[in-house]
Amino acid sequence: MKKTTLFLFGALCLLCASCEKEDGDARDAVVGSYSYIQVGSCTITKDGETRTEPLDDKGTFTIEKDNASSVGLKFFGSDLIKTGWIANKNTLCISAVKGSYTDKSGITTSYTVEFSPCKVENKTFKTTATVSGTASDGSNITGSISLTAGGN
Repeated sequence: MKKTTLFLFGALCLLCASCEKEDGDARDAVVGSYSYIQVGSCTITKDGETRTEPLDDKGTFTIEKDNASSVGLKFFGSDLIKTGWIANKNTLCISAVKGSYTDKSGITTSYTVEFSPCKVENKTFKTTATVSGTASDGSNITGSISLTAGGN
């Protein structure tokens, strides 16, 4: 009985050790350089009147590991995206972005962009985001973005 228990315990330890080696760091699948295309728009409402503005953009960014955590990521080269993390080995979660800008006429707009989690396959992903904000002139902003990115 003791030999069987010892054998089973040893086999279980080997199985666990081999699983840990195979898993590796899930972030390795997304680290690299990417090109992106962003399509979207926002509606600006003030005093009952609305206008729509495009949020279309394209460019490049890189993703690197954030060594402050075992799942964290840092995005560089894009003013929109700064940090994120990996969940469930291939789900990319991009942190909400909060910012503000002042236009030529002196109106300051504060905004938030919240991204949906997305699957990464072969360094390609597509995510959607909602945009919300307010401006110092009393305007309210709502919108959405679709972002498609491919890496190498």
